[in-house]
Amino acid sequence: MSCLTYIREHPDYIENTLRHKDYSNGPLEGTNNRIQVLKRSDYGYTRFKNFRLRVLVMLRTKTKHPIIK
Repeated sequence: MSCLTYIREHPDYIENTLRHKDYSNGPLEGTNNRIQVLKRSDYGYTRFKNFRLRVLVMLRTKTKHPIIK
């Protein structure tokens, strides 16, 4: 698919992108990358709950629900 074909087929998406230039998914991609790196380096967790706690501590995330039950 060429560039011009894409522009002709998706004008609404392109207009939306140009209208909202100040939004970026960069912070979300950075968070995903940090979690993937943690997964690769700490693959020995016995329970998912322990891995989840490690991710929350690493990201200093606040949750609505109690972390440990």
